[in-house]
Amino acid sequence: MGEALDYSYHSGAENNHYVLIIGHGLDGNKDTPLILELSNKVSSEGMSVLRFSFSGNGNSQGKYTESTISKGIIDLQAVITRVCEQGGRPIYLGHGSGATVGTLVGAKDSRIQFLVSLAGLAETKKFCMNILNLESVDDNSQLSENLKEDLRKIKSVYSLSASILIPWLLIHGSEDKIVPVTDSSSLIPNFEETRDLVELPNADHFFSGESVAKVSGIIIDWLGKRIQPC
Repeated sequence: MGEALDYSYHSGAENNHYVLIIGHGLDGNKDTPLILELSNKVSSEGMSVLRFSFSGNGNSQGKYTESTISKGIIDLQAVITRVCEQGGRPIYLGHGSGATVGTLVGAKDSRIQFLVSLAGLAETKKFCMNILNLESVDDNSQLSENLKEDLRKIKSVYSLSASILIPWLLIHGSEDKIVPVTDSSSLIPNFEETRDLVELPNADHFFSGESVAKVSGIIIDWLGKRIQPC
């Protein structure tokens, strides 16, 4: 779309061609503390990591008011294309709405090898309704009208998620007050052989404090059991 995306690349081991692409959540960017720490932890284990800001966020070009889940899909597919052109094998990790983008792309893009969702948003219409209710008492909401309309239009990722057959790790904090744990747990039934859910006790939506280190360990262990350097 003619907009440059800001990114940072962490090199891994030379014999490992997998690249973990990380997408942030609402009002975040590639330098959000959770994203930054995850990138450093995973790359220290030998896997290359590419974290980027969706268009309209951080230092990426584009308008924040035009940043939506649907536009994020275009952003992610552009990043995947670039990674593949460089010989990388893409793994995608998304947080919050970034996980929503990953789910919708993973349902139709076979280039993604593995999928990881952190506090993933699945019921987008319900989420939007909750945000509108909060706005009745809080006038500081930063969600644009374009984003709200897109969330309502998508409604839910459940039907499309049935097309995802690759290994998928879902991590959700038990104390998440923004996206309910059921958004992740409802994606598991009938897919127990390919999907793993970890409900992290006492963790909030942003995996604050010690939770981020636990999340990093879970992701590293999960990926380590499923892939070999190539």
